[in-house]
Amino acid sequence: MKAHQIGYGDYLRFRDLVLRHSGLHFPEKKRDDLEIGLLRAFQDAPQTVPDLAAYYHFLAQAATLEARHEMDRVINLLTIGETHFFRDSAQFDALANHVLPALIERKRAAAIALDGNPLSTPQLRIWSAGCATGEEAYSLAILLRELIPDIDHWRISILATDINHDSLVRARDALYSDWSFRESRALALKELYFTPEGRRNRLDERVRNMVTFSRMNLKEGAFPSIDNDTTAMDLIMCRNVTIYFDADSTQNLINRFYDVLVDKGWLIVGHSEPSLMTYRDYQAHTFPGTLLYQKLQQSNQQPLRKDLLDNLVFNKPLPRAVTRRPLPPVANTTGILSFYRPKTKSPTKPLPPRRTGFLVSTDLKPPRRTGLLPSLEMSSSQKLDDDPYRAARKQLSLGQINQAIITLQGAMDDFSTSQRPYAYCLLARAYADQGRWEQARDWCQNAIEQNSLLPESYAILAMVNENQGMLDQAITNLKKVIYLDRDRPLTHFSLAMLYQKKNQIDESRRVLKNIEKILRTWPPDKIIPDSGGTSAKRLLDSVRQLLNS
Repeated sequence: MKAHQIGYGDYLRFRDLVLRHSGLHFPEKKRDDLEIGLLRAFQDAPQTVPDLAAYYHFLAQAATLEARHEMDRVINLLTIGETHFFRDSAQFDALANHVLPALIERKRAAAIALDGNPLSTPQLRIWSAGCATGEEAYSLAILLRELIPDIDHWRISILATDINHDSLVRARDALYSDWSFRESRALALKELYFTPEGRRNRLDERVRNMVTFSRMNLKEGAFPSIDNDTTAMDLIMCRNVTIYFDADSTQNLINRFYDVLVDKGWLIVGHSEPSLMTYRDYQAHTFPGTLLYQKLQQSNQQPLRKDLLDNLVFNKPLPRAVTRRPLPPVANTTGILSFYRPKTKSPTKPLPPRRTGFLVSTDLKPPRRTGLLPSLEMSSSQKLDDDPYRAARKQLSLGQINQAIITLQGAMDDFSTSQRPYAYCLLARAYADQGRWEQARDWCQNAIEQNSLLPESYAILAMVNENQGMLDQAITNLKKVIYLDRDRPLTHFSLAMLYQKKNQIDESRRVLKNIEKILRTWPPDKIIPDSGGTSAKRLLDSVRQLLNS
């Protein structure tokens, strides 16, 4: 497109009109999006509307049925969202491995407690707000079928709403092209839940029946309300919707979502959503590559910055659940619902933890090699014939933590003196993945005693310190990691967060400015090591939000 095809005055008038009727906000940086959608709509406007000025006056007559229908068509063209099945693998990993298993466990227990009958019917309520053409809501339904062996005995409600009428028509039709299956998890589950129909794929009726679609304007809609079934939700997924809202509308929406959720309910938003400050009433939980929010009845009343910190750093993990079969593995994931019961005798040392937060990656890749540091990846000359180190790493990536521990401990005597610190460090990671901090600390100390130049040992140890409330020791160990390997933005970020937790704001800002300097030299799309898929741009945006808050 050349220079703008509509004048600035028309842009302002239509911008305000759209905002008034839908809550969609098109500031200067999104002027092109408004212009493109508006001109497409105007091409098919009624013949009685000769120009944009007349079109504006026609749309402004909201009292007439014809004007309301035309405004709906404009909104449809402005809100054609990009989506596909299991979009954002990091969020679905967190849902599959942590959030939904915990919800399922709690809901099952609540049903039994209600009347003391193990066969009581559990209930689970989910809202996909801004569902577009349905892939998101159906992905949640499929995931629940994978997670709950007796799902037909459950009463599950998945409400899916969107302002775009055309998108809802396509969602109810549940017929999708191959382009909707570009995530590896979606491809792996495609044959189980879809039937080819010409060049497209029809969703299984069992899944379709789990979802109820309804048109809703999130700005004007009345909720929580029994009338539209927007009460007592256990989970709300509203991704990449508030990017169209102004700050006040966004805050209002997030506050109303809080009222819709039950205690300990979850809110899932997109990575490009507003500042963390918007979600200050929620408890933030970090998982590999993503950040999710949970409602707690005890709303935090501390100063905003300290509240943000308490929520961000190393929250405790949620339990896993047993599923009928493991879901297929996905790149950069902690493993999908694998369940293992060891058949051999217990390891000689007590089993330790699962960490959360930014410090240590659960995909268990070795740290980037720098000048004076060896990599945790052993060289080919060091590897054993059966390669237990690599086998353990693979088991951990699949979530088979107990098996990885047994593999490492069973082969410990076979490792050479130079190999053993790496095995110790990997074992500490495994124990940290289970949340067993004492054992993780012991194995870190073993690794440090034999090789004091492994930054990963100090990184895991810092995470253990933080979870045990020893913040000064955690800071000291993070400084050691940075001394040994400065090219770790997430380590700097964790250090800044710990300083804020100790209310050492000046120190925190100094570290955040260092991160900003580092990341300014990185390509925006470069993936941060040990981040589970976070880009340099995304982390830089987070750092700048904290500096400007």
